[in-house]
Amino acid sequence: YYNPTGSVKDRAAFYIINKLFEKKEINEKTTLIESSSGNFGIALSFISKFYNLKFICVVDPHILSVNEYLIRSLGAEIFKVNTPDMFGGYLLTRINKVNKLIKKISNSYWINQYSNPYNAEAYYKTLGNEICKDFENLDFVFIGVSSGGTITGVSRKLKEKYPNIKIIAVDILG
Repeated sequence: YYNPTGSVKDRAAFYIINKLFEKKEINEKTTLIESSSGNFGIALSFISKFYNLKFICVVDPHILSVNEYLIRSLGAEIFKVNTPDMFGGYLLTRINKVNKLIKKISNSYWINQYSNPYNAEAYYKTLGNEICKDFENLDFVFIGVSSGGTITGVSRKLKEKYPNIKIIAVDILG
């Protein structure tokens, strides 16, 4: 029940948006913008709808059609980039589009899952704590790398309680 859209990214989306409101970095008229390949976009769409915020998700051709459908059905606007970046992927192209939108749209905020410290903090305070409460001892934990927030926050929390734990980063080939 901590993942209403089915992804661990729900924790970060909810935490980050609440933190931004608390710190007065956004308000009810702010347009949120993020680059996503799917799960974080879905989570942000869901939380944005809950708060009645406008959300723009920048995606690329690799997004699963079901994820694109979910993002749209939750009320987000989608911009899909189609030009690969210099490495053959789309991440840098998506980020470039986000930067253009931020400059163009007044009162907009880039969530920036890649470098926003609230992302890792969210997992430190949520999932990291949950795991620590459920286990007396852990030797290994396998965590998806994704944007880096989950592995950073969870591993930091787990290393505090289990100093000898081995963190195994999991990512897709390529």
